[in-house]
Amino acid sequence: MTRTYRRIVDQYRRDYPHQIRLEHAGGWRARYITHAFRQLGLVAVRDRAEWFESGVLVFGFRSREHSNAFYAWTLASCIDWQVPPNEQDQRPAPVPEHFDWQGPTPHRGFKPR
Repeated sequence: MTRTYRRIVDQYRRDYPHQIRLEHAGGWRARYITHAFRQLGLVAVRDRAEWFESGVLVFGFRSREHSNAFYAWTLASCIDWQVPPNEQDQRPAPVPEHFDWQGPTPHRGFKPR
């Protein structure tokens, strides 16, 4: 049985109860959001999810602490979330091209081939 997008969103709402909605989160801002997740240590996919509802990007988190940390970043990021990306004249400092990030830590017993 295939799941419809509506069912997936309903499941995300239940699994990730701490949600932040951002209008105009696309375009050049996506790179900043990805960088923020890495800075905040939110790289584990099981801890967060993203989905669209009525054209708004929703970020869901399992823990309130992660949600609060991401919300604080949205306020401090110098990004005006009220206007579309192409209408914001002043942008924050560029995100570095190379992230100092080694990727997720493998589970115990993981043996690469």
